[in-house]
Amino acid sequence: MILNGDIRCATDDAQGLLEELLRRDKIIDALAYQVERSLNDQGRDYGLLQTTAVLEDQIRQRTEELTAALEALGEVSARATAARLQLEAAVENISDGFALFDPEDHVLLCNEAFRQLDRLAGNTGNRPLGDVLAEAAGHDSAAGGSVLPTLKAGRGQDGRCEMQLPTGQALQIREHRMADGCLVGIYSDVTDLKAEEARLRQRELAHKSRLLQSTLDTIDHGIAVFDAERRLVAWNLRYFELLELPLDLAQAGSPLDALRAISRTMTRLCPPGLGTLARISRFEQTQTGGPVLELARFPMPDGGFVISASDITSLKAGEERIRHLLGQQRAIFDNAHVGIILADDRKMLDVNTRMAEIFGYESPAEMIGQLTEILYPSRQDYLSVGGRIYGELARSGYSEGDTCMVRKDGSPVWIRLSGRPLEVSAPLAGSIWVFTDITPQREQQAQLELAQLVFNHSNEALMVTDAENRIESINTAFTTITGYTAAEAVGQTPGMLRSGQHDADFYRAMWETLERDDRWEGEIIDRHKSGRIYPKWLTIRVVRHPDRRVAHYVAAFSDISVRKAAEEKIQYLAHHDALTGLPNRVLLRDRFEQMYQRVSRGQRALALYFLDLDHFKRINDTLGHGIGDELLIAVTRRLTHCLRRSDTISRLGGDEFIILVEGDESVRFFASVAEKICRALEAPFELGGQALTSTGTLGIAVAPVDGTDFDTLMKKADMAMYHAKGLGRGAFSFFDVGMNKDSADRLALTTRLRHALSAGELRLVYQPQFALDDGRMTGVEALMRWRSGHAGEISPGQFIPLAEETGLIVPMGEWALHESCRMARTFSDAGHPLRIAVNVSAVQIHKEDFGSTLAAVLRDTGARPSCIELELTESTLMKDAARFIDLIASVRALGISVAIDDFGTGYSSLAYLKRFQVSKLKVDRSFVQDITDDEEDRAIADAIVRMGQSLKLRVIAEGVETRAQLDYLTGIGCHEAQGFLLSRPVEMDALRQMMLGGARH
Repeated sequence: MILNGDIRCATDDAQGLLEELLRRDKIIDALAYQVERSLNDQGRDYGLLQTTAVLEDQIRQRTEELTAALEALGEVSARATAARLQLEAAVENISDGFALFDPEDHVLLCNEAFRQLDRLAGNTGNRPLGDVLAEAAGHDSAAGGSVLPTLKAGRGQDGRCEMQLPTGQALQIREHRMADGCLVGIYSDVTDLKAEEARLRQRELAHKSRLLQSTLDTIDHGIAVFDAERRLVAWNLRYFELLELPLDLAQAGSPLDALRAISRTMTRLCPPGLGTLARISRFEQTQTGGPVLELARFPMPDGGFVISASDITSLKAGEERIRHLLGQQRAIFDNAHVGIILADDRKMLDVNTRMAEIFGYESPAEMIGQLTEILYPSRQDYLSVGGRIYGELARSGYSEGDTCMVRKDGSPVWIRLSGRPLEVSAPLAGSIWVFTDITPQREQQAQLELAQLVFNHSNEALMVTDAENRIESINTAFTTITGYTAAEAVGQTPGMLRSGQHDADFYRAMWETLERDDRWEGEIIDRHKSGRIYPKWLTIRVVRHPDRRVAHYVAAFSDISVRKAAEEKIQYLAHHDALTGLPNRVLLRDRFEQMYQRVSRGQRALALYFLDLDHFKRINDTLGHGIGDELLIAVTRRLTHCLRRSDTISRLGGDEFIILVEGDESVRFFASVAEKICRALEAPFELGGQALTSTGTLGIAVAPVDGTDFDTLMKKADMAMYHAKGLGRGAFSFFDVGMNKDSADRLALTTRLRHALSAGELRLVYQPQFALDDGRMTGVEALMRWRSGHAGEISPGQFIPLAEETGLIVPMGEWALHESCRMARTFSDAGHPLRIAVNVSAVQIHKEDFGSTLAAVLRDTGARPSCIELELTESTLMKDAARFIDLIASVRALGISVAIDDFGTGYSSLAYLKRFQVSKLKVDRSFVQDITDDEEDRAIADAIVRMGQSLKLRVIAEGVETRAQLDYLTGIGCHEAQGFLLSRPVEMDALRQMMLGGARH
């Protein structure tokens, strides 16, 4: 090793020695820095680390010796020389090339390893080896592009690079420029290390390759990997086995085209022209031998792809078995003879067919998703029964009991309900319920109870005897008829009742008939306990065992003393009207046949008059049925005086009479008789201390012109009578073809009206009502409309009167009330409470159950009573004012208000009006129509408004169509109004928009 000069000053030059010491300190610092760098160099050269550790100790020792040299200049030289020699030896022993350069890049210190590398690089030793190598790398753009920047960066900070010498050796360069400009460099030959690293990487890759192939070979799925060039790079034999591919293609580099050429499955998976894959694709393929494969194609980032193949034959078979089992279970579920539901929080998640059948639903789908509340008669029942049965589930894990439920149509059905939870700790979270229809058993039990009840309470005496004809049981009627109690009769024979009126042959014949027919029936005379003889009708039946032995005799009898006494009267009543004594329909038909035969022989005519009393129902309703009966008797007397003894008068019922009159074929004669009858009925009747007027309307059909049989003439006379009523009451009319057509049209319209409600052809529209002070909408009036599928839109003026006459107004009115309440509930739930006025017909309100019907509708719909207002016409209320006071009180008790419609058109009593407790008066449109021009209409409207104000009633005017009408009504203090000026009747959707928009007029 060469040291550039020993000590660069004389031994007695203190200043020179100090500078020499500082120079050597720099060398020591550079060597120490390089040692520290070597320690962080990932431990690749353990010899260097050992050497540098020794060197560090020696350097520190030399430093102490040099320091001591300042104190003893004489010893410095010797010690410095020794230190130099030791330092040179240490650096010379480093296996890596080491060199220290001064700021001018002159070598200050280097070892033999550096000199060898320096010669290999073709350097003269005057420049850092890194510069020489960088200059050589600069001529090679590929090498220079990576080495040169790294070398330049390493001069100002710690850095390293690797490059290859011309001899092929791998050289690692680590150079560092220190703050004073000196450069420290370590140059390591890492050729062997690089070769070892390559061998390690190759062994690792080989191990991973073997591990990957081992993994591929052990899995049951077939795997094949293709690179971007569509060549096979990895696979397992399972893939070639599943796709039935030849094994000679199972080698790296096999082209995809070769596989496609021999396999249609590969062609389907990878069709020609297949580009870069962007998504996963899956297929199913049935191979020739029968196995079913699931094939999938997965794209890879480098443009290649992976194909997987799985044999899913057993999976498919398992799925098929599962589907079969599920199908069997579903078949059992759907065909069970009991209803079954799966419920979650009382919601039906699944329902079988029998369940839908029991409750009258078309299919289980109609019930699935519904709460079980639809199965209960009321929400109260739903909550109370649910609390009980789910409590039982939580306590014991099981619930069973009988309860009454309802079908879809509302009819009751008795159910034996049993259930189990899916999880006992949370029964509401899931449960299975079985519904058994026990309605027949209940009915049978009820019938048994009823039979016992009938037995005990039958009006007929019942007696059961044993095979020896000894009495086992009797009922109450037996004691009533015979006088014998159960204690006296049981154990005796029926002979105790014999009267002695029948001989032995009579009883012998009775027993022979019983033995032959198991039944005997007839009249018999028996004796009461008191000794009184009485007739009775006796029926005896024999009850036998299966082997035909007699088990019991059952006898039923009744005392027919009264019946026998009444037979004559019954015979009379069978042919006469009980009230008037006139012939009834049976006798009338017989009289017609006799009279028609007589007139036919004499070439004469027979007229059939159909008489209907006008307004008879009003008399019955207002004055009572007693007065009505007296009127019918009085009418009968007058008719008798109007007719001849040969004529026949008959009462069909109610206020309808049929009159048969013989005469010639002159219409004038029959007309004169009709005129006479009409005039006779016009005179007042003095009944009950008051004079009553009751006219009659007649329809006339003449035989043989209008018909030759009784029924035809009756029908035509009836049509003629209705035609006469249309022309004006108290008149008569003969039948003609036009009347027949009118009647047919009326019948057809009635038939269609009966169908309209069930067919959903009826609907409600809503006439808005507005306050006159601020223009806000206060409510609506529900109006019924009918759009017939046969005749289109039909006017309410046509079908409402017809519905009232036929009684259809009752179900139609209930439907309208229900729909109105449902609408009121809908608006209330939406946060827009709205009062809906519902018109109630006189026919509807006269029903005894009207109050209960109203309460039921409120309960079923959940409507707020304050949102419902009933409109009753003034004439309806005044027909039976006393009765309606109580009715309105019951309606008000429900929370529903009442308005009087068409006010001013009837004859109201102010005393009754005050007691009615109504909330509103409705001014009839007839007074509003000419209110601006007619002084009387203005006076009536003004009076109604003032009266309403004085009675603290709200007043609303209907039929407002002009601004002048509205202004006048506002001026006199009318509270509300409705009419086309403000709004026409609107459909439900339009009304909802008006509510949301806060409609004002």
